[in-house]
Amino acid sequence: MRNHRLFVLTVVLLTTISAAQYRKKENVYLNNLTATPGAAVMVSLDDLCTSGYTAKVRNVSTATKKQVCADYGVPSDKCTVKQVEIDHLISLELGGSNDPSNLWPQPYLPKPGAREKDRLENWLHRQVCDSKMPLAVAQRMIATDWYSAYQAMLQSPETAPFTSLMTENLPTETAAASVPSLDSGAEGSAFDFAISPDFLVKLENGQTVQPTLTLQLGEHSPVHPLDQDCELHVAGTPRNVTLGEPNAVVVEPPNVCKNSPGDVGASAADWSGIFDPLAGVTCQVTGFPRIFTEHAKSGGGKSNPSHVFEIHPTTAIDCGQQKLAFGSLLKIYPGMRAISPGTTTSCITQRQLFVKYDSEHERFVFREQGGQCGNFAVVEVENVLASSVRKIGGGHSAIARVSPDGQSLTTLKLYTLSPSAVDQWLDGAGNASGASSRVFLHGLFTYDYFAIQKVLHPQGQDWQKPMEWIPVRFPLALVVFGQTDSAPWEDQ
Repeated sequence: MRNHRLFVLTVVLLTTISAAQYRKKENVYLNNLTATPGAAVMVSLDDLCTSGYTAKVRNVSTATKKQVCADYGVPSDKCTVKQVEIDHLISLELGGSNDPSNLWPQPYLPKPGAREKDRLENWLHRQVCDSKMPLAVAQRMIATDWYSAYQAMLQSPETAPFTSLMTENLPTETAAASVPSLDSGAEGSAFDFAISPDFLVKLENGQTVQPTLTLQLGEHSPVHPLDQDCELHVAGTPRNVTLGEPNAVVVEPPNVCKNSPGDVGASAADWSGIFDPLAGVTCQVTGFPRIFTEHAKSGGGKSNPSHVFEIHPTTAIDCGQQKLAFGSLLKIYPGMRAISPGTTTSCITQRQLFVKYDSEHERFVFREQGGQCGNFAVVEVENVLASSVRKIGGGHSAIARVSPDGQSLTTLKLYTLSPSAVDQWLDGAGNASGASSRVFLHGLFTYDYFAIQKVLHPQGQDWQKPMEWIPVRFPLALVVFGQTDSAPWEDQ
């Protein structure tokens, strides 16, 4: 009996001693070079760079995955897709092998982790297939020290978005904008929407992400359910200023399906009881001045006329005796809708916006092209450039490196509105040294009126009136409503 106990103890000790130890660099987990040195197969560049290659060669059994975790001393209850990725050290798209010597259990956290390495793999694959890097070099970089390779990727001219945005140079990852061709016929058929100079001047002078517009309110929609947008629409007609074409405005208070009128300072029993009496009343409406073409030519009913201008989200409505404050409602509830990761990626990376001056009607006209876009979207924050975080009236703005699909990386402007929790988060991101957990932001796409002003009113110069189409650099931004616990691609 005594010898049996000694045997069991010896086996346990040997198992513990033989477990491979992760290397660490700045709290980032790296592979053990002895247990996982990396292995590659012989493959031609033609095959490697052909879509669908990895699906044909991927072949790792469940038993092998369990053994890989055991080799690194990862308990079976921790060897789950929520905590580690059984990762090909040299990725399949770089000619990696399915051999156990090329596999390791890479944690998702802390960041950078498994998802960030996935993005590195995609970037290295593009470098190899675009003949910018030898395959052997890419394999050696990722097998020896993937974190150093990841840092090199972030500093590459192709992926260094922060410098590009701050210096106004277009990053090479964004396709060069081609000037849109004019439709035949009248000028009116050659643009997607127009903005009056007076409105742009008003926005510029206000220096706020929550300007106040004087609107005569019209009819309102029913309250939308949570799986739509949890809002209601109220038609508005601008007073004292022409916004552009179409000139209608839609007012959209947030999250009314999850809150009652009492939460915004009203005594009505339901939302109709608030907005029915406001039809025809002129009010001061405050919120984000969203400019988007989702309903430019396809409005739906009197509460949602064809429009590109929205107060969305609406944070306050002052109609004299009736005063409503919606700022505290700005958050994200589980189950709220978001467009697909593919559409989000297409919108951020491919949508282009062009502007010229229409001297006959004294307005700026805009053309959009490329990319599929939608309303609400989710992105994962890779990094917020601390020096770009700006306090603006009513909130903050910043430039962030985000993933719209869990794989690719791109650059996006963020806006947050006070007094929301996510506005406090972005304010703090300006002083943060790095994220220790994954951050998913749920928000609303908009054309960035600051970007429009930047091209039309350069600092120290007069307002420009271009007679030919010119591009608006980085036209899109995300108006962030809040943080969410997960992203759409995690359910795919």
